[in-house]
Amino acid sequence: MDTSAALSAAEIKNFIRKELANNARYQQLAVDAPAGAVALEEEIAATANGAFLWARLVVGLLLSGLGEQDSIHDLQTRFRTLPTDLEKALHHILTNSVDMDKASMMFKIVRQASQSQLSVFALALTDKFYSETATSSRIRPWASAEISKACQDLEDLMKVQCAGLIEVSGTVKSTLHGSICEKALGEVQYLHPTIKRYLERPEIRELIDSYASKTKIDANISLLQSYLLQLKTIPHHSASGEVWGLARDAMQYASRASISTASHLTLIAQLGQTIKAHKKTYPSLYPEQWSQSFLAVAVQYNLWLYVETQLGPQDLLKQGVTVRTLLAYALGARGFQNYDLKHNKEMVCILLKHATKDGTKKDIWKMSNIWQQVLQSLEQGYLEPDSFAAQFEVVKLFLQFGADPLAMCQMKDGRELDADTIIRRGLEKYPHRAADDILGFLDAKESEVRVKGNVIQRLSSWSLRKSKIPQAPKIETAPLNSPTWDRT
Repeated sequence: MDTSAALSAAEIKNFIRKELANNARYQQLAVDAPAGAVALEEEIAATANGAFLWARLVVGLLLSGLGEQDSIHDLQTRFRTLPTDLEKALHHILTNSVDMDKASMMFKIVRQASQSQLSVFALALTDKFYSETATSSRIRPWASAEISKACQDLEDLMKVQCAGLIEVSGTVKSTLHGSICEKALGEVQYLHPTIKRYLERPEIRELIDSYASKTKIDANISLLQSYLLQLKTIPHHSASGEVWGLARDAMQYASRASISTASHLTLIAQLGQTIKAHKKTYPSLYPEQWSQSFLAVAVQYNLWLYVETQLGPQDLLKQGVTVRTLLAYALGARGFQNYDLKHNKEMVCILLKHATKDGTKKDIWKMSNIWQQVLQSLEQGYLEPDSFAAQFEVVKLFLQFGADPLAMCQMKDGRELDADTIIRRGLEKYPHRAADDILGFLDAKESEVRVKGNVIQRLSSWSLRKSKIPQAPKIETAPLNSPTWDRT
């Protein structure tokens, strides 16, 4: 048994007695069978042998399964079937006591949000019950009673579905909804760091994911739904910094999500409208690296499917951007470096396809420096190897859509190099799986230029020889409508 959180027998017994005393049904049983209740409490404490976490798990498990027809004797029988080893007890809880069909999604959401504090209100709003509300509701601060009910419903679900493995403990730093309802500030955490480590084991993660996959719900979509609703329900006169913190989180979850349905796209469209509304209300501290156009912000966060739907019949100028501007944001305008390089390739492909009309329109290369922007990042060498690999995928796309491999590029240190030289140097330093394709583009372009050069040379030589041949004198003729033409 894990004794890393060891307490004295008296402390364990005192904890057990208090936890059981807080349950009205158990207290009724204790009145009917006081000796049996004392014996059960002492047996649990003795078996715990100072392991507080094990005792806490077991007491929670017994109380969560306590039914109206149970007796103290039933609890004793049930207790004696439980493993005395902590790890085995956790496995028993997951496989016998947790409603994994329902709890697995909650575990996944808590895991996905582990990079930041997760409030009980935020977790409550991930429930599918709020999916329609997230997209159809207007921006309206919720009353304290609405927030409190959502939080209490979530806590009740956690106790029933998760067998106490996650709980509301502590307080999040945000004060947005706390000014209306303090209950909203409760922080959702694992019962103990040991629980977190156990649930993060590869085999346990796989077990949880196998159950969660049945729901066909993406945890990131659920969190996007939650943060959109939080943005819609914040109180008036909230701190602008916290508003934009929520907006950033919402965009991050949207970027990580598997956007695949019309309802997902509606969530993103609603997020854009909500951000636009808050920009008018809370202009202070609007993220300086974000574009003023939400479509460009969507490009920055690689929401490629959403962007693709916006590039169709709509007039981009009405949204304040051009395709060239969107390409600039996809490639890091304003210093915005998107972490998701895989989807960055998808975004660049969509934008290049639209900008060049599937490669048939080449004007973009004459009117924009975006190709130079791609090349500069290769030559300056500040990218990590993985980033270089992703950048070469972008280079390949640019070449496929007609970028000139012989174009001259001005480096920031004053040097001027052609694209061909920059690309070949980069491939020597960082070999890439697409190297053969990229070199093929370069070689083909060079051959094309050499052919053109030979033709030009031959034409120039022919013109020179022609200039040496005596020419017959020109005969001046008047036009038919000339007044000097003799009609007689």
